[in-house]
Amino acid sequence: LLKREGVIIMVSCKNHIRILIVDDDFYLRKLVKAILSQAGFDTSVKDNGLNTYNFIIECNKSNTKIDFMIIDMNMPYLTGMELIKMNLNILILLII
Repeated sequence: LLKREGVIIMVSCKNHIRILIVDDDFYLRKLVKAILSQAGFDTSVKDNGLNTYNFIIECNKSNTKIDFMIIDMNMPYLTGMELIKMNLNILILLII
């Protein structure tokens, strides 16, 4: 919210919020990405914990911020809980 000359202005910053969707279910990834993208969020998807970990490392190297993660608990290679325990400094928005 911004307040100028007594007027409160709602400011939307959805297009600057990046959400990482992590799930090994192709159709669920596609559905969640479509919903969030249509709502104006910047989204990325990964299909397992190991790919997610490597993607986050690359994002950190390139100073690309990931604001939130929607993460599946049961995935191959690294589970969602193992990723969470790594404390990657990303807010977990939803656990599925």
